[in-house]
Amino acid sequence: MTKNDELSDDGRLPDSACGKAFEVLEEVALFRHIVPMCVWRLQQRLQIGMEWKFSRAWSTLDQLLYGSIKRKKQELARINNDVTKRDKLDLLTQILVMKDEDDGEERGGFLRNYELNKVVYLHATVCETLRLYAPVPFEHKCAVEADVLPSGHTVRKEERILFSIYTMARMEEIWGEDCMEFKPERWISEKGTMLHVPSSKFMTFLTRRLQH
Repeated sequence: MTKNDELSDDGRLPDSACGKAFEVLEEVALFRHIVPMCVWRLQQRLQIGMEWKFSRAWSTLDQLLYGSIKRKKQELARINNDVTKRDKLDLLTQILVMKDEDDGEERGGFLRNYELNKVVYLHATVCETLRLYAPVPFEHKCAVEADVLPSGHTVRKEERILFSIYTMARMEEIWGEDCMEFKPERWISEKGTMLHVPSSKFMTFLTRRLQH
């Protein structure tokens, strides 16, 4: 994401190619959840409708990502991979540098992989980010057999349930009155360790990525 792609005051991406591409991918995620698979699969094969928009949006993001990687590699090549010569250390630089190192040792201020497991606040920050901004905002499940949900609602066999992970992350009854706040501390116990949150509450890792 470039400087011009920063979030606006209302939390929406600006009117840019990158912002529009992300919005299209979100639309496609919802579209694929509410229409039969045979419909969007046909659109995907014929490259029409929402699936045509999806292909164009994906191509836009590919150009952005691969372009950023190419520029970063060129920059690292100029300084002979010596990241200490850089003014800032960023995630992409770390990934590219560590990818070229067989032992993954610390270099230029970066942490070793096993050391990252000890950085509790970093872990909590990542979880809090994924809570508020899940990579897939919608998901659905299909009942194998008829059942009754904890809420008391009856679910028929093969009935599909659509739920919004984005909305659940902003519900007081699930996360408390401070649900709208970015608060990594909610993930850390009084002993300074990570708190376990059941998947029924934190559903981000139960989602599936969009198929290209």
